[in-house]
Amino acid sequence: MKKLLLFTGLLFSGYLQAQTPMTLKQAVDVAIRNNLTVRQNELLVETSENNLLQSKLALLPSAQANASQSINYGRSIDPYTNGFVNEKLNASNFSFSAGVTLFNGLYNQNFIKQNNLLMKAAEQDVQQAKDQVTLNTILAYLQVLSSEDQVNLAEQQLEASKMQLERTVALVKAGNLAPYDEYTLGSQVANDQLSLVTMQGQLKLNRLTFWQTLNNPQIPLDFRLERLTPEGEMGYANTATQVYESAEQNLAMIKAAQIRVKSFDHTIKMLRGLQYPQLSLNSFVSTRYSSTANVTYGDQLGNNFNRNFSLDLSIPIFRSWVYKNRVQNAIVDKKRYEVQAQNVQIQVKQGIEQAYANLEVAKMRYDALENQVKNFDETLKSAESRFQAGTLNVVEYNIAKTNLDRARLNQIQARYDYLFRVKILDFYQGKNLFVD
Repeated sequence: MKKLLLFTGLLFSGYLQAQTPMTLKQAVDVAIRNNLTVRQNELLVETSENNLLQSKLALLPSAQANASQSINYGRSIDPYTNGFVNEKLNASNFSFSAGVTLFNGLYNQNFIKQNNLLMKAAEQDVQQAKDQVTLNTILAYLQVLSSEDQVNLAEQQLEASKMQLERTVALVKAGNLAPYDEYTLGSQVANDQLSLVTMQGQLKLNRLTFWQTLNNPQIPLDFRLERLTPEGEMGYANTATQVYESAEQNLAMIKAAQIRVKSFDHTIKMLRGLQYPQLSLNSFVSTRYSSTANVTYGDQLGNNFNRNFSLDLSIPIFRSWVYKNRVQNAIVDKKRYEVQAQNVQIQVKQGIEQAYANLEVAKMRYDALENQVKNFDETLKSAESRFQAGTLNVVEYNIAKTNLDRARLNQIQARYDYLFRVKILDFYQGKNLFVD
């Protein structure tokens, strides 16, 4: 029933996607829910939970009951008299044993703590997988929006070129311009059409990439995305050092590495515990029945009832050297994981420094393109006036228009690139990546 409801919900969700724009948060939620790497890590968490439960159950006393029924022919031992008989013999044996470990160097207690930390590390692995899916989805989402903006701009450019061509054709017919100008502007229209087709093709590929990231066939390919407004002041409040300080406290991959290092403390204690004597309390109860005895079944079980209690002490002597070697190996493994944890921290620090540098470069590039667009826009306005007045040839006009078109496309790419860089730094700090 639960699966049916989930499937129905996905169908309904897919229907809604075709009707209303999908938000960035909805896209990330869908991608995480359907990502197989996340699912695999979640299953590893379930395994870790089972291992933790098993280590806790090891503290409980052990108990075992046994029963057997046998038929013997020929010479055999009578279990009632322990004498030899040479006839058919029906025998029954019943026993019950129980034992509890009183002390084993705190092996079980440290085993529990170790498994508890490993479970927490596995949970961080799940979060790390979700973080990676989140970043991939955000990038794919922004690439679709950027492509949509570029297609819209290409359509506007094409429309403007067509209108300019229409005016030029009229001026050529009136004798104010040469036919060469008409042919040149016709070539510009063809170039703009090619640019539009190229942008549309890239948009199609980016939409496919985003759709594959969601990994949900119930979502239609003609999905719509909620528009983000990449406007406002550009600049990041925190420095790269401040971002890294936050990442040390919030990033799942750093937490997972640190937890695994800490788990080796209990691994070492656990293995050292094997070098201590082990003290256990055990009990054994048994009874039996034999068909050769001239005694009733119930009386035989009562007469043969046996009880045994023992306090057992096991002292490792020569095997202690084996345990010492295992302890040394665990110490080396801990150092190895410490190096891995340091490597993770270095990678994160370098990643943050690179992301911060990319953010600054993206901002400088956007600022430069913004000034470029303003200048090229004024240049094109002047070129249009001079071209209409016949004081500017069509080649110079096309150069002015091409410069503005290229600058506008670059500006769109730079703005979304900057927005993605901001999301990366926010992610490192554990900030909310979505607008509520």
